[in-house]
Amino acid sequence: MGLPPDITTPRDHRHGSRLGDIIRRLGSDREGERAAAVCAMLRLLASVGADLHDVANHIEQPSGLTKAEMQKSYDAGHDAGYAEGRRAAEQELGDRMFRSVNLDETKSRASVRPTPINCATSVKNSLFAT
Repeated sequence: MGLPPDITTPRDHRHGSRLGDIIRRLGSDREGERAAAVCAMLRLLASVGADLHDVANHIEQPSGLTKAEMQKSYDAGHDAGYAEGRRAAEQELGDRMFRSVNLDETKSRASVRPTPINCATSVKNSLFAT
């Protein structure tokens, strides 16, 4: 069972979630406050039909989904986004989307390589430049 949003969702900009506020009190330097926080957390969890195992599961899998379910959701979103992007590109570019490319021109540009820089000479020359 997942934890219900009414105990895990922040209430406003000044307060965290009901469960989060209780968990923060576990860090108190007062033993009585820590003990009271444990009891309050157990009461809160029991009131929504949950227990500490549900808290551990919530920490380990915040979405409540398995890895396979997350991957399936990711793949579906990716595929839908890719398809929408392709449709938009086809709509915007029309017949210009897939043009022929002059391979001879591409090869000639690819064969031109920049002149390598000799770092030792460049640094030496810049240090002694007047």
